[in-house]
Amino acid sequence: GEDPMEYSGKIIECSWNPDQMCWEYMRVRVDKTTPNAWNTYTK
Repeated sequence: GEDPMEYSGKIIECSWNPDQMCWEYMRVRVDKTTPNAWNTYTK
């Protein structure tokens, strides 16, 4: 697997996998300078 520290300080996009009950990495979001607000995450 990849080292999670490679993503330290970066904004990444993930999706929830309900079968595995975990977040899955999709991509680094180089087009964003700030992460989504907490309420976006909780939707």
